[in-house]
Amino acid sequence: MIANAYIGPFTTIGQDCTIHPHVTIRERCQIGNRVILQPGAVIGSCGFGYSTDKMGNHTKLEQMGIVAIEDDVEIGANTTIDRSRFKVTKIGCGTKIDNLVQIGHGVSIGKSNLIVAQVGFSGSSSTGNWVVVGGQSGFVGHVSIADGVMIAAKSGISKSITKKGQFGGNPAVPLEEHQRTAVYLRNIKRYIDKIQALEERLSHLENHEHC
Repeated sequence: MIANAYIGPFTTIGQDCTIHPHVTIRERCQIGNRVILQPGAVIGSCGFGYSTDKMGNHTKLEQMGIVAIEDDVEIGANTTIDRSRFKVTKIGCGTKIDNLVQIGHGVSIGKSNLIVAQVGFSGSSSTGNWVVVGGQSGFVGHVSIADGVMIAAKSGISKSITKKGQFGGNPAVPLEEHQRTAVYLRNIKRYIDKIQALEERLSHLENHEHC
């Protein structure tokens, strides 16, 4: 028995799994074979869903779905995976997830993804297979990511990405475009100085013409 780990009722766990201390697996979750859950991981917590009335009061929506983790997945320390409201939050086989990742309700993560620390997936977003997500990236809800996409650290995914490639920035764009923009921003003071000098020169020439 692992110290201070909790496994809820009607949960199923496959063979050769490693469950470290302070892991919580809520009711009815499905854990495959050879899954590793690092300390403090929470599987099947309630999704963040509320209805708001005209007075601004928030009423919690019941989260009745489950989390299904397929074979050979590793979940990092203090990562949280919310149960779906009605169906399944799924983590595909062979996916490796780092520490302090938040996966919202109804998210579907494909096979053999690599997800680095402090990434956040909003509800009902999805990734294909072999996706790599750099640390501190964030996904809005209901976007989908194609197979083989690589996302740079600190990116903001506001729209679906439909083709394989490398992306970065906030909002995310093809990585080469993001890198060019970063170069321009680093040199923006020089560009401003040049524009101001040109404006002064143009003003001087115009004034000279009127004389």
